[in-house]
Amino acid sequence: MLGAIIGDLAAWTWENDHGKFYPDLVSDNSLLSIYGRAMLNAASKVLQPSSRNDSTPIGSPTDGHKYLGQKLMADVVDAWIRDKAYSSCHKLVNDSVPHSTSEDEKYAQLFVEEIIFYLRKGYTKSETCKKIPSFDAFYAAYKENSHEKDDDDDSILAYVFKAWDCFNEGFDFTSSIHKAVKCVGDRALIAALTGAFASAMYGNEYIFLKKKYVTNGDNAKIIFDKVQQIIEKNGYDYNLVLAIVRIANEKRSFFPKNNARTNVEKHHFKKVVNPFGRVIFSEEDKNKILKAFYTDWDNRYGFYLDDGWIYCYRSFYLLGRFQLKKVYEGWSLVNLEQSGEKSYCDVLNAISQALYSCKVQPILHFEDIGNAEALSFCLKYFNGFEDGSINFEGSAKDKFSYGEMRFVKSYQVVSKWAEEAKEIRQELKGDELLFANKLNDNQLGMVLYIEALYGKWYPYNVMNWIFQY
Repeated sequence: MLGAIIGDLAAWTWENDHGKFYPDLVSDNSLLSIYGRAMLNAASKVLQPSSRNDSTPIGSPTDGHKYLGQKLMADVVDAWIRDKAYSSCHKLVNDSVPHSTSEDEKYAQLFVEEIIFYLRKGYTKSETCKKIPSFDAFYAAYKENSHEKDDDDDSILAYVFKAWDCFNEGFDFTSSIHKAVKCVGDRALIAALTGAFASAMYGNEYIFLKKKYVTNGDNAKIIFDKVQQIIEKNGYDYNLVLAIVRIANEKRSFFPKNNARTNVEKHHFKKVVNPFGRVIFSEEDKNKILKAFYTDWDNRYGFYLDDGWIYCYRSFYLLGRFQLKKVYEGWSLVNLEQSGEKSYCDVLNAISQALYSCKVQPILHFEDIGNAEALSFCLKYFNGFEDGSINFEGSAKDKFSYGEMRFVKSYQVVSKWAEEAKEIRQELKGDELLFANKLNDNQLGMVLYIEALYGKWYPYNVMNWIFQY
């Protein structure tokens, strides 16, 4: 809900105090439009029943999108309050493209409520489209007609689809609003709807600035206090804002991207070998991971959900991401990728630490989480990227890298090889002991595994290269 208000105020800022838009998104002097007021009035009616605020739209049905746009703000509120999908309660019989204003209004209401409902439940953008009856057909008709009308369609459905485009093309709350204010038409309505959609998926606790507008090295900026003050100046009780935020936190099923104080700009993710692949989480553990937590000194690595991917982050940088896949026993961690900001070992350690912070107790192979953490401190050559070739004639570095990869992929237990390293260390003498003493037990265990691996494949090979580890 608060996202619609921020979008509304951002549209005013773009038009009336443009110099403040990119550095602050919302000007201190910004004013609520009829849409922002309509949403607050509707929220007040639900969250503060004793309030005298009027939720009746300004004007009459003949005012077209201005009247219907205000009614949609009440649907934004309803989408956060309800616990069931709108379509399950109000099945629309006619799936053909409507022509009358009443049909436009009915479908606009359906689409706005369903989009927000499914996004706040953690569905992806594409999943949301498929869950909503007739959305794809109506959207395709709009895109076809928009070319003929030069984007000047003033119907209420057109505004819903314009807002969807801005949200769908954005990669966080801020970027979605940046796109919305550049649209043709009623900018306040487009930005308010875009903000409502983007807030449902991304949250809005922080806004993120473009690099050229960062002055202190921190591109994350809290906007809540400013918005609260503006709402109060516009005559609304600040407790209403707190109630809106409380409802959003209660109803949202995951920790959103814009609540994570980290770099959210696009990255080129690359798939890496997944040492968590055998771990099976219960439904309760899956919900703990999605809900996550705010990072602090004791819990430095966190998770957030964005369009089907769970991202692992620490303040100011992003490490990697993965997905949770439904399997027979529960949920499996799949499709592990790293962002490139940090090393593979950093990614393994970060995910392990964040899982511990979530207090999960996996159904199967809980020990693999600790093993991945141990791997992060003893891998020396393997960078996480899979290479299926075996090169017996390659350099020692190539052999070590491949050996470490095999160690990870075959789910070898670091502690087991470390115990073997302790026993063998007692038997070593001379140069072999000097070499072993340069390594801790985990690293020496890794060397023993690589030696055994290559000795099995190539038993007559001279293994002197192993001392180059």
